[in-house]
Amino acid sequence: MHLRSRFDPERGFLRRLGGRAGDDAENATYIRLSDDSVEVRGLGATAVDGTVSVSAAGTYVVSGSIADGRIVVEAGDEDKVQIVLSNASVCSQDGLNLPQIR
Repeated sequence: MHLRSRFDPERGFLRRLGGRAGDDAENATYIRLSDDSVEVRGLGATAVDGTVSVSAAGTYVVSGSIADGRIVVEAGDEDKVQIVLSNASVCSQDGLNLPQIR
């Protein structure tokens, strides 16, 4: 599994290695964190009780904050997963919170 996080502040969004700005933005899954709930818009990720599970290759843009949560990557060994932290804060009472690869 390949895990990358890439943000291009000059262009304001993702820059794919060897690609154009915005290539990944069209197909990205957006995850908004809050202490009350976690909202997932797109495919390849689910959220239950503050835990976000990423199960497929893709780009995941995470924003917001959560006081007790985590992101778990459960994608396959050959899957390319990009996690982009966009003003995101992930804290956990149980230790490691970002990312956990299973």
